[in-house]
Amino acid sequence: MSKCIICGTELGDKPLFELHNAPANAQDLSDYESLNNDQGISLDLYQCTCCGLIQLDCEPVNYFRDVIRGGGWSDTLQSLRRKQYRYLIDSYHLEGKKFIEIGCGEGEFIVPLTEFSVQVFGIENREGLVKKAISRGLKVWRAFPETPDNIIDNGPFDVFLMFNFLEHQPKPNDMLQCIRNNLTEDGIGLLTVPSFDYVFRKSAFYELMRDHIAYYTEDSLRFLMNRNGFDIMQLETLNEHTISAVVRKRKKVYL
Repeated sequence: MSKCIICGTELGDKPLFELHNAPANAQDLSDYESLNNDQGISLDLYQCTCCGLIQLDCEPVNYFRDVIRGGGWSDTLQSLRRKQYRYLIDSYHLEGKKFIEIGCGEGEFIVPLTEFSVQVFGIENREGLVKKAISRGLKVWRAFPETPDNIIDNGPFDVFLMFNFLEHQPKPNDMLQCIRNNLTEDGIGLLTVPSFDYVFRKSAFYELMRDHIAYYTEDSLRFLMNRNGFDIMQLETLNEHTISAVVRKRKKVYL
């Protein structure tokens, strides 16, 4: 019996939803020569009875450490990121602070951040994307927050950013603990995830894919962040389908 990827509770025998003959992945599709070996898979969707996380009971895709974006350079997303950065910097007095994007792709969302008076860094696992980011003059290197004790170069950081990357991760606790351990004591973060509430309300089951192993609601995201030493400062839904959260590293209590 499988266990919840956040809290370890057994998921039970009966899924919420079964999707048969689904694509095995949404990226790295088969070429013509290997097409005959391509076949669909069954996806079983469960909800943890303890923390509430909705999740697929399957192995992650082999590229879950990589960021692969569609539309990252669009005017809409670039404008949204600028608006988010301006609000974050002004509201939390972050001028001159060190920002790092976890899973930065080829730097689509770092580029608008360089327009502000902050220090900007990024890490990405896929080597080809790292090279593209570096070619744009960005301070990006190949890395992934695999375990809590991983040290991220150039840290500690004051702010972390993570856009629609957490839902791909089979070990979200390890990732978030690594990020937390590489932040300053007053470190904060801005992250987004797709909203399962949108999938449910709109019957948008086409959003179910093996690439997204976890499906967050505001409640389950709050549980995850609190479990890993972050307090939620702000939580909102963007354009109906995306949850955006500002979090702060929980302070130690000194007796």
